[in-house]
Amino acid sequence: NRQLTFDQSSNFQPTVSPDGKYIVFISNRNGKSNLWRMNIDGSEQTALIENVKNIYSPNFTLDGKWIIYEQRESSNMTTIWKMNVENKNTVQLTQINAERPTVSPDGKFFACAYGTPSKLAIISIDGGQPLKILNFPLVLKSKSFRWANDGKSLIYMDKRDRISNLWAQPISGGPPKQLTFFDSGQIYTFDVSHDGKGFAFSRGNESSDVVMFNNFK
Repeated sequence: NRQLTFDQSSNFQPTVSPDGKYIVFISNRNGKSNLWRMNIDGSEQTALIENVKNIYSPNFTLDGKWIIYEQRESSNMTTIWKMNVENKNTVQLTQINAERPTVSPDGKFFACAYGTPSKLAIISIDGGQPLKILNFPLVLKSKSFRWANDGKSLIYMDKRDRISNLWAQPISGGPPKQLTFFDSGQIYTFDVSHDGKGFAFSRGNESSDVVMFNNFK
């Protein structure tokens, strides 16, 4: 392990470029949660977008030319945008509330939570109206979801009997398939390996206590 950021701020949601040269991440070191980039060794940390809005959930497209992200417009409105890595031009992709974008393996689409109340939408990487609206509440309930490597399913976290496991929901419909079989603990976040043969995830246990106070004023 080697630490890459050292400033007194929150740096989170890292994602590596397809060519393995850069890490894009979110940092609030300038007061807002904005998009930053550094070399894979942590050097040359620079802001890609310094915006008055908060930005989250960065994804690279397959060719590495664009970064898809969500932009918090207000307390109850979030939209999806993309930024050209070369010239930093930005393009708005959704006009109504949408969040948690994840780019398909072929780079042609992204899935996201869309509308109010939220449905799962499949949208062209160029934006516009959804190509598909899917009613998969368990996928939306997951803190994050990712495409399977074949582009036919969405992988998500599901907590049953207080135990987290990964499941795959086919885009075409039908029952989801369980992928991990842990019998204890929680999965907090995960990603799919580039070759589609495995996962990386953070996992642990949570505990809590009930405390009673007497004779307080």
